[in-house]
Amino acid sequence: MKLIQHLRVAYKKDVVTLMPVAAPKIGIFSPAYAAFHGAGDLYKHVGMKLLFSSPLPGEFSISFPQDQSSDERYAKEIKDFFEDGMNILSGIGLAFQNKADVVAKYHACENYEECIMKNK
Repeated sequence: MKLIQHLRVAYKKDVVTLMPVAAPKIGIFSPAYAAFHGAGDLYKHVGMKLLFSSPLPGEFSISFPQDQSSDERYAKEIKDFFEDGMNILSGIGLAFQNKADVVAKYHACENYEECIMKNK
């Protein structure tokens, strides 16, 4: 059987690829709507995740989605969630310090290409 495979590539300092697992609905602006339909949707990223910690060789990790969850896997997901959250806050802090160019650099294709080429 042939399956479609999905690869999600992320960089530890790229806030775009580490965004939270929630998407707001229009209900966030209307308490009455939110009471009946909810203020947002939760989702889970799927597919294999290639996470670069830095452009240096060997500074990456690969994780796979799990059909069945174990206590260890669940604990790792929680740890990764908080680590990603800290990286997001760091990126938002840079944006508020008028360092949007630094945030954009981490999301640039050249940055990902450098990481991939050094880790072939």
